Amino acid sequence: MKKAAQILFLVSAILSIVAAVGYLIGGIVMVASGAALPVGNEMLKEQGQQYLTDEQLAAAMASAFAAGGTCLFFVPFSIANIIISFKARHTAAKPLFIVAIVLGALSSTVVSIVAGIFGLIAGDTL
Repeated sequence: MKKAAQILFLVSAILSIVAAVGYLIGGIVMVASGAALPVGNEMLKEQGQQYLTDEQLAAAMASAFAAGGTCLFFVPFSIANIIISFKARHTAAKPLFIVAIVLGALSSTVVSIVAGIFGLIAGDTL
């Protein structure tokens, strides 16, 4: 159980790094695409092609900003999960395991939740 928890914390840290990078890239792309929608719409109008109405443009921008904001919301939790996973792997303490479970849920890293549960079961002797 102890070795399994240590390995799971390492896997959790690696997955959190990948998740943080993915969330950051996804958030930046979505926010940038939302910001570029009016420019693209104006170019379509100038060329006489089909374009979005003001209401459709506002809805598309709101959706893009909401999706980008949601992605960017998860970045700090993933970064905190990286730190806690490495710390819990080397310092066996029940509060760290509980924090790992909570941050695993907030950063959508299920492996961290499992590692925290294994750490709680194994006790303070990792």
